Amino acid sequence: MSIILNGAPVAELIYTKIQEDFSHKAQQPCLAIIQVGEKSASTLYITKKTDALETLGGKVELHLFPSDVSEQDLCNTISDLNIRSNVHGILIQLPLPHHLSVSKILNTVAPQKDVDGLTASNIGQVTHNAQSGIIAATPLAVISLLDYYKIDLIGKNIVIINNSILFGKPIFPILTQARATVTICHKDTKNLSYHTKHADILITATGNPNLITPEHICPQAILIDVGISRKANKVVGDLSQATIQKSTAYTPVPGGIGPITVACLIDNLYRRSTYTP
Repeated sequence: MSIILNGAPVAELIYTKIQEDFSHKAQQPCLAIIQVGEKSASTLYITKKTDALETLGGKVELHLFPSDVSEQDLCNTISDLNIRSNVHGILIQLPLPHHLSVSKILNTVAPQKDVDGLTASNIGQVTHNAQSGIIAATPLAVISLLDYYKIDLIGKNIVIINNSILFGKPIFPILTQARATVTICHKDTKNLSYHTKHADILITATGNPNLITPEHICPQAILIDVGISRKANKVVGDLSQATIQKSTAYTPVPGGIGPITVACLIDNLYRRSTYTP
């Protein structure tokens, strides 16, 4: 029978540590969120982050822009937030409209306020040493889950299905530094199952329901599902039900990596609140 790797106890442990370590702070940690357009999924994610942060005594400053906002206007706002001492973290809610350069927008954020860990500076620092720089929230959530459930990474074959700046690229150096053998696959990978069925740990983050079927995995595989999408009004991941039943352990969707990601983001923010520009 497959073991369920629930995210709730991992997130709760992170929140408990935040409260213990930072209850003495005199200044209220503040997260500035940049949202372009009013997509329902983005609004839902922001609500979850806001609720969790306010529960811990922090606050959110939402900057909502129309979908046709100019790149310059967006960058000007970010630059202003960079120099404000009462703003400790800046988050760019992705995705952005196609007319905006994601790379330019992300890298306008001051690295020390980049609580999502997506600037070139932070990813570069993490590539050199996972103990330096700010680790991107979703990769950090996966690492936190693996650590919590004491899943050994040394010598393991790990296959990641995602090569984006949001997940695949920032988690790759962390896993290799943990002495795992890591393969990254993506939409142009030929014969995907050739790679995935040799994985001790399979991490998928595509947002394609039922992408991973039983023939993609070996019976001993541990499955980390970071994908999220809607199907028949239900939130689902990348794993089919038959695939889950074949695995040794798996993360559910919802309730797996999602709540840990929010906790890791807030933890990054609280650590940034010690910084004074």
